[in-house]
Amino acid sequence: MVGGSVGVSAAAEAPVKVHPSDLGPEGPWYRFQDDPSNAGKAPGTQEISPEPDPVHFNGSLHLAVKDGQQAQAAHYFTGAKSLSTLLSRGISYRAYVDSAQSSITGYGPNLQLPSLCLGAFTTLSFEPNANTDTDGHQGMAGDTWQKFEVTKTSLVKTSRTIPGVAAAGATAPLGAFAQACAAAGDGAFGVIANVGTLGSADASLGTYVDDITIDGSTYDFAVTGTAHAALSTPAKLVKGKRAGAGTVDYTNPADGPRYPATGSRLVFKGPKALAPKDLRITAQGRPVQATKGPNGSLVVQLNSVRRAGADLAPSGKVGSDFQLAATRSAPVGKLSVQSELTVTAASGDPVGTGVRASDTTMITAPRPSGPVDTGVGGTATETR
Repeated sequence: MVGGSVGVSAAAEAPVKVHPSDLGPEGPWYRFQDDPSNAGKAPGTQEISPEPDPVHFNGSLHLAVKDGQQAQAAHYFTGAKSLSTLLSRGISYRAYVDSAQSSITGYGPNLQLPSLCLGAFTTLSFEPNANTDTDGHQGMAGDTWQKFEVTKTSLVKTSRTIPGVAAAGATAPLGAFAQACAAAGDGAFGVIANVGTLGSADASLGTYVDDITIDGSTYDFAVTGTAHAALSTPAKLVKGKRAGAGTVDYTNPADGPRYPATGSRLVFKGPKALAPKDLRITAQGRPVQATKGPNGSLVVQLNSVRRAGADLAPSGKVGSDFQLAATRSAPVGKLSVQSELTVTAASGDPVGTGVRASDTTMITAPRPSGPVDTGVGGTATETR
């Protein structure tokens, strides 16, 4: 489930990780049922899921409803933040709708701002079906990650009538609410990712949310674990001689995320003037061409992995076997090798996950053969 933009959020601060232990009655993120005012209402699913977002690949917030349920995760500020200030600092989030979990189309998770406006409480809801994503698509496309930026021109729905702006249940640009809700004490008290009741008792909607950016922070919903990498390369590469065996393995713990359509990227950094022609790499019996990377490195993408193209699920393992040799033209010296787990983006391109391992080997010249001076008045023949 990787698609859409893979760009990093432009928040002013590093992402704030939100782990499963951060979602519950003790906060700092609260589920629908953690609010006493919702007692007697049916909560849906609100959990940190192994399903990956397209930026950090470390999980996401799963919000799903059926049979008249409501699902949400709310985070509250220490005090009211003016809508104008929040707009100036940027508001955005990523959302995904899983069609297999959903009986309706076009709708997705809302981003809500519980606010005080002119002394009265209201909830301002950004709804994807009434807006476009950053690629210009109206509403939710389904089965792909989309990024939504909430700007002053975005249409938001108010739960209470705001005089001169919109009646209860109607929409208006967020900038109009920011202009009207400017009295002392006015502002938003927090942010809520929400999937509300769907208007039909038998309707269902399964969604994922991540990278909620508000008030200068980006909230990255992430499972606790992460995959681990192990790399083994030949101890020595003799120029012009036979290849040695290498292996790279990625092991995912039970509390890790799901890594979709995996592969492995190898980066070689060696003696000065190392060129693609200096290494011979094969994987599953097929040659793999190295390309020039940054800072004099060489890069190889191994798309053929054991369980080829497989997802790396929690408690799972994938890996790559390869053969590595140095050609006669290779410079001698230490060769550093780094492996990185990759996943496949919607474009079909491999994207690094940051799960890496390193190893080193040595490129050496073949030992000479022929007469060797023994230093004791004679010669001996040495054959290697």
